[in-house]
Amino acid sequence: GHMNLNGERDRSPLPGEGAWLTHLVGVTAAIGVQAAVMSAKSTGFGDLVEVSALEALAAGHQWSFAIYTHQGVVKQRWGNRFGEQHHPLTLFPCLDGWVCFAAITGPQWEGLCIAMDQVELLVDEDLYIPAKRFDRADELDEIIQAWTSTVMVDEAVEALQAQHTPAGSVASFADMLAR
Repeated sequence: GHMNLNGERDRSPLPGEGAWLTHLVGVTAAIGVQAAVMSAKSTGFGDLVEVSALEALAAGHQWSFAIYTHQGVVKQRWGNRFGEQHHPLTLFPCLDGWVCFAAITGPQWEGLCIAMDQVELLVDEDLYIPAKRFDRADELDEIIQAWTSTVMVDEAVEALQAQHTPAGSVASFADMLAR
């Protein structure tokens, strides 16, 4: 399930980095233990904590299960896109690295358009609907990348944040250790 959702649509599934699924099961167990300890303190009785790895992993894909069980839609791989819901919420290349930002709400979308100096996009009412932006992601990505490819990461982050659009640089491990 998990690997089938990672990677580009036209390529084979991509395994996630590291053992994060194992960690998710451990965190689920830790929460169960904490609840059992709190219950024991108030009732004086202990509880058995049993954690199903499959159920913990399934809970991590609640949206995938919900759209399948309620709409019959099988979630697809979308690469760096946050599929089926809204766009942009992804990574874009800049001159010196990558920027990640989210323009989900109307004000965030407006902030992105202003930061990119693409205010003509604001007159397209369809683009105020996040799912419609996802449907037009290829078109929008060309416009966004035309801007990000001309600026440094810090410039993009500063311009977006000045317009109240959440943004940050994508740090390498070396960058993170240097901070």
